[in-house]
Amino acid sequence: TLTLHNFRITTTKLPICNSPEIESMTKSLGITLPEMIFGNNDVRVEREVIWGIRFCAQDALDLVDKTGANGMLKVAYSESWQRQRENVHGARIKEYVRPFDWSYTTSYRGTGKKYEFLPEPPSTTLPTSLLLLPDPILLFDELVLYEDELADNGISLYSIKLRVMPHRMLILARFFLRLDNVLFRVRDTRVYIDF
Repeated sequence: TLTLHNFRITTTKLPICNSPEIESMTKSLGITLPEMIFGNNDVRVEREVIWGIRFCAQDALDLVDKTGANGMLKVAYSESWQRQRENVHGARIKEYVRPFDWSYTTSYRGTGKKYEFLPEPPSTTLPTSLLLLPDPILLFDELVLYEDELADNGISLYSIKLRVMPHRMLILARFFLRLDNVLFRVRDTRVYIDF
């Protein structure tokens, strides 16, 4: 935890969830959880009682499509596998589709608390000239919220990097998906704060 210019910046990095925690999250979210869930990891930035943002696994996974309505991804060999099963077992085999987005794709951009200040439009660019200054880094942390190897067909990963300098801070929250021989997907959220 670091307090700087009325901002309290906290990172929590703990081991992977235990069985009771996984059971509780599974029940709460209504989906099968990723192979590695760091449900107690989080990043919080709070400015007194006025403003705050938090990044945590439960909120990120809560935005995963639980219905399959957004289209279901398939592994590269799914059609070949399906044909082979139909040849062996005939009409007894039906296509199995999980009722949620098993790639754990999320549109999560953090959980906000009382926005008195409006965020900049997405077209606004980061002040890279300020970020490139050789300012001392007061706090750096990197943590994972969840990760899944998609049954050895790629990787789904949500991670956070945080860098705090004397006059500014930057958070990079990244969802990364690689489905082998099918697609790459990267969704970044950057939070820049000038103190």
